[in-house]
Amino acid sequence: MYLYFSWPHFRSDVHAMRYEHDHAFRSTVLVMCAIAAARIRDGAYNVASGDRVAANYIPVDPDVLRTAAVASLVPLPPHRPLEFEDLRAASLLHVLGQQNADIELVQLSLARYHGISACFKFHDERFWPADLEEWQREERRALFWSTYTSDVFISLLWGRMILHRASQCHVKYPSSRLDGADVDGATHWIVGWNTVTDLYRILHRIIDTEEHQTGRTLAGPPQLPLDFEESAVCLSTAWPAVRSLVDTLPPQLRECPPLTGELYRDIYGYTAANLLVTQQAVRMAIACASALSMLERCAVAGELLDTLASIPPAYMQGMSAPFVHQLGAVGSLLGRVVQGPLTVSAYIHVRQVLLTFGNILSYHESSLKYSGGIAERLFKHVGRIDAFMQAKASGRNQEMLQDAIGAQRGARNAESRPALPPTGPPTLSVPQPSATLSGTSDQEMFTIPDDLTQDWMFPQDQALFASLPVVLSEGV
Repeated sequence: MYLYFSWPHFRSDVHAMRYEHDHAFRSTVLVMCAIAAARIRDGAYNVASGDRVAANYIPVDPDVLRTAAVASLVPLPPHRPLEFEDLRAASLLHVLGQQNADIELVQLSLARYHGISACFKFHDERFWPADLEEWQREERRALFWSTYTSDVFISLLWGRMILHRASQCHVKYPSSRLDGADVDGATHWIVGWNTVTDLYRILHRIIDTEEHQTGRTLAGPPQLPLDFEESAVCLSTAWPAVRSLVDTLPPQLRECPPLTGELYRDIYGYTAANLLVTQQAVRMAIACASALSMLERCAVAGELLDTLASIPPAYMQGMSAPFVHQLGAVGSLLGRVVQGPLTVSAYIHVRQVLLTFGNILSYHESSLKYSGGIAERLFKHVGRIDAFMQAKASGRNQEMLQDAIGAQRGARNAESRPALPPTGPPTLSVPQPSATLSGTSDQEMFTIPDDLTQDWMFPQDQALFASLPVVLSEGV
């Protein structure tokens, strides 16, 4: 969930037709219109106010708007002094790229943003104009941290380097003064949004820790002497700290009630949905980098589905393509729970979790014009592991595997492809892991080859998640 505007001031500028004489602001408005058109095309508006959106929407080709938005951007190097709106338009354009599954546009837009940001020294409030009003400072803070979280997210998803360095970010979090809303004594939703930013900063540190502790198998420079390496995150205490960070928030920032169509009520639910899924992304990253038994890893996978079950599908539909990509990134980690020795019963459990997760992705992808086929790749990958397991298993193990594959294949064929409402999302029904998943002395153990435990939904050379190793505890 991205924040780019002090909405009352942005609306006022649009009503005053500032875009007619301010070229940089015109670019911002055009990109915003292109995003809105693409999201409406994909059904990504608040379903509680859908009739009102449909009644007031002027049909326009989203691709035409995209072309106009890109064409309106100031060329680099610029033919005029750069402005704040040039920076904001560049960041907004990468959101449009996400909506259209246009990875090249995402990457180039973020590169543009970082280039302009460097010219402004935007990472340090001391270099901002001294005469900014308070709401303008809040707007800049929201833009900075929105793009930071996206930088980490896109790096995890598509394998680009994280260009922000947290130690050099001298920008405060936005506050409730951003929108000036009267919350009548309640906790402002921005508190939850800032906690999501905290979670991305933690995720950033976990990635750095893994790079430091395990090194990369790819070519790179030698490590520096220990005294000069970055300090590592203590993974054994990381998850309790993350859970405490979220659990201390008030209930309205951790729960997703039915949508009402009223912005300042529904934004709490959207913030909660974003917070819960981001928390699970951190949970999966910690699990992959920690010494966990198969039973524990299955429990973590089950927690993810429990979290998704607590979020009404209307929220996921409203957040649209960026949310689907976020789920896909979490799924890349989820698929790695099958690494290491495991029994057939453990694989069957994990397999059911993966297919249930795939059905969720498929349901939400079905509304998108440009989805990238994330769910279908997951299904095919599970099919390849099925083939491996069937070839290796024998006797009772093979019978158990064939029964599970046959039953779930039949269920998928009966359901066909998950559809949009009113058909409704797939049911999240996954059995709780039992002690039998840990294996007994008479259960055969299997180790799935590395080439089948990577590249779950994204090419191996793109997904940085694939570089996070799964560490097994002694004994399965």
